[in-house]
Amino acid sequence: MEVASSFDQEATASLMARWAVSKAEGEESFDILRWLDRKLIQLCQKFAEYRKDDSSSFRLNSNFSIYPQFMFNLRRSQFLHVFGGCLCLSVSMRVCSVFV
Repeated sequence: MEVASSFDQEATASLMARWAVSKAEGEESFDILRWLDRKLIQLCQKFAEYRKDDSSSFRLNSNFSIYPQFMFNLRRSQFLHVFGGCLCLSVSMRVCSVFV
């Protein structure tokens, strides 16, 4: 596939982070996390090699190898989780991610 050979993990992770932060302004955090999970699952269904019901058969092309880690870290970042932290810091993190 053309997309698989030219996939840019860093650019896609940055785009998804900005999109998630934008969505977070109008939606609940839980909904954003579920949305990110669905997007990652859709990507893996389309570009990974696997046999159904055999978790050891899962293989992801090297062009996609660290993208799941980016999404894992985004889900746990201050961009999406504001509970228990300084509100000012959370807001500044979100603003900087959208306008940079």
